[in-house]
Amino acid sequence: MKYKEEFHKWLQENMQNACTVGFIVSIAFFYLGVTGQFYPDETWTPKAITEIFGDYIIWILVIGVISTAAFGFYLYGIISDIREFEKLYDIPSKSEFQRNWTRLEQLARYKLPKEYRDRMAEARKKFGLK
Repeated sequence: MKYKEEFHKWLQENMQNACTVGFIVSIAFFYLGVTGQFYPDETWTPKAITEIFGDYIIWILVIGVISTAAFGFYLYGIISDIREFEKLYDIPSKSEFQRNWTRLEQLARYKLPKEYRDRMAEARKKFGLK
């Protein structure tokens, strides 16, 4: 159980990096699948790589499409959460900040890295909140 908690903690801290790497790798799979399936005889096709998969290149294309969509979705969600946090955090008035407090805490605690929790602690001190 300890490993699961440590992995979850690591993933929360590095989700943006993991999704970016996964997105890049999935685009490579997508490219290999498209070129191997639809353009196998072109000069710009990486034949040495696509020939390794042989008739299974269609599955590389399927994996590429699905993983590109999944990693793209997660990456978009992370970027949206960061933008929302920044928008809600940069409000100068205490009353507006208190109205947005619950959403900011949810984003900082459950969806974003530790850096954002530290920023929430600073904001608590700045506005004199508990």
